[in-house]
Amino acid sequence: GPVKKYIYRILSMAENDLEDRRGNAAKAIGVIFERYNNRRDTKRIFDQKEFIPEINDSFTFGGRLAVAANLGNADSRAKMQDQHGWSDDQIQAIIAPMEARDAEFIQEIWDHFDTYWAETAKLDRDMRGLRTTKLEPTPVVIGGVELRGGYYPMSYDNRFSTKTEAHQQEAMKSLMQGKSGRPTTSQGRSKQRVGRVTDQQVSIDLTDVIYQAVNDTIHDLAFRRAISDVMRIITHPKFATAIRETAGEESYQQIRRWVQDTVAGE
Repeated sequence: GPVKKYIYRILSMAENDLEDRRGNAAKAIGVIFERYNNRRDTKRIFDQKEFIPEINDSFTFGGRLAVAANLGNADSRAKMQDQHGWSDDQIQAIIAPMEARDAEFIQEIWDHFDTYWAETAKLDRDMRGLRTTKLEPTPVVIGGVELRGGYYPMSYDNRFSTKTEAHQQEAMKSLMQGKSGRPTTSQGRSKQRVGRVTDQQVSIDLTDVIYQAVNDTIHDLAFRRAISDVMRIITHPKFATAIRETAGEESYQQIRRWVQDTVAGE
């Protein structure tokens, strides 16, 4: 009926917005990595591990870059050190082989994530009535270069925790029960950082974290308003009753599953 067509139109417009954002993000990140590829043999550094005596562990150079990327603000640095148990001297040992070209790459990654901040903060104000606090960059010296610092997504290695998956499942359950009073796409940076996390370790991965975080961010920006509008419609008692009486319970549940898949980015 007309309402289902209206819902489809809302989500289709958001999907088109998402595809445009993905294209722009892929181009921007591609430029950053291409510049870095021209400065380094990135295939070698992302594939080969090297033992680091100070931490009694082996990292690829990409792993070292990921550690350095978490040094751009005090919050990220503290959580990474807390969860891995690294001292300042051990951090320095991890990033010691880095050069100016590596520092430039890291700053470019920080700067890319900063491009999403203004729109994300506005979305929080408009939809949640919240003024989200921006994590302040912390200057840091890497490869002999003093960098401004910046934001890098705090991603956790799921091998060390069951909480991440459980949290995602609970959020989806609340959404589909119509209980959520806040946007339900993955909001990453716009969420307030939690305190000390004891059973999770910060992921020492670079490319996977970057691409996943960018995808989550642009999915949120493209879909958060749309999902909020659609959820108000499909959880309204009159809508649910009308669909159940005219098309049956299964049809209504199909609509909910469709929205659920859209929220999950599937």
